[in-house]
Amino acid sequence: MLEVLIGSGIAFLAALCGWLLSHYWQARSYRLAVASDRAQWNAGVEEWAGRVIDTMVRMHTHFDRLNHPEAIAQSSELAISLSILVDQGRLYFPNVMRDRYGEEKQESRQGYRSAVLDPLVAAVWIARGTEPEFDVPDPKGKYGTNRNARALRLYLNAFLSLIERVLLVRSSHQNLIARLEEIGDLEGSRRLRSFLCPENEGGPVPPGHRYWLGQESGPQIPSERAIFEGR
Repeated sequence: MLEVLIGSGIAFLAALCGWLLSHYWQARSYRLAVASDRAQWNAGVEEWAGRVIDTMVRMHTHFDRLNHPEAIAQSSELAISLSILVDQGRLYFPNVMRDRYGEEKQESRQGYRSAVLDPLVAAVWIARGTEPEFDVPDPKGKYGTNRNARALRLYLNAFLSLIERVLLVRSSHQNLIARLEEIGDLEGSRRLRSFLCPENEGGPVPPGHRYWLGQESGPQIPSERAIFEGR
């Protein structure tokens, strides 16, 4: 009788271990599949966002350097390109709340446009001659020389902030660092963290462009040692 109970106990434990292992590998496979899908989607969004940034920077340059009529004329092709990118962006960021607005429209136009695309549409309107109803306070002259250029820079910065949130950039960095630690590359993970998350490593604050221009380094030649210090 005792042998039967022991045998049953062993069989139960073996079955339990088998189930736990199976559950672990299934969960792991699912997480990897989700991560792969996310990485593939991110890659598409990153490629699209890169073209948006290129177009908007060129547009901003025209409005910053040229008078208004010339800027509009020089930006006509860019406005078309950005409009195309907006429609392409709908493949990643389709309209939302389709049951609340525009039910009489075609399906792709029902609802509200994604907030990610709104700054781009505003930029297209600026490029076609619409004047913004505001002006960005810019005491340091970082946004542009006129109201239109400053508005375009504001739109670009807003787009970058939204895309950073969408791509979960910080979370992706943390996951990459964690994977390096999992495979035992502790030195690689430490170095990567020191660049991506210097505040967590006690590293130096990035020196900024004024350092590299020599405006803060005095007579010394700027060096990457300022970045590697403490790393």
